[in-house]
Amino acid sequence: MGPFVYLITLFLPLIDPKKMNYEFFQGNFYKIRLVLVLFLSAIDIIVVYAGATGKSPGSPGLMLSLSFLLLALLGNFMINIKPNWFVGIRTPWTLSSDSVWKKTHLVGGRLFFYGGLLCFILSIVFGTGWFQYLLLSYILGSALFLYGYSYWLYKREQDGKPENGQALPK
Repeated sequence: MGPFVYLITLFLPLIDPKKMNYEFFQGNFYKIRLVLVLFLSAIDIIVVYAGATGKSPGSPGLMLSLSFLLLALLGNFMINIKPNWFVGIRTPWTLSSDSVWKKTHLVGGRLFFYGGLLCFILSIVFGTGWFQYLLLSYILGSALFLYGYSYWLYKREQDGKPENGQALPK
């Protein structure tokens, strides 16, 4: 699965309508591809090992911990992603406005990094079975928050209100 994802992400910039932006975050895009391939390869190795030995694929906590670590790493790279159609938080509002894209990714990157790191540490320390619910609620909660946040930013921009709440001069 890892090599397949790598090949897909290698060719995505070629069909992206905003392909010129990839050169501005090429280093982070490479890191995102690498992290995804390493994550999927680690999962593949765990599953293949379990199948070959007839043992359980290890603790579910191991896969959950890897998932939290993946979110933290992706959040770290997300802050510098430029507008595109395939990588990042793609809502109608982030794709319509570069400033909404930038602000949403700044908040989203921090949310994923710090939340993923905290949950990774908690999953290592406690390693209990309820972390799958934490992962699911964390991802869904973050997605809903960022969806609403990008809409709110876009509406403020369309209404002509800057961040400090004062109206823009006409």
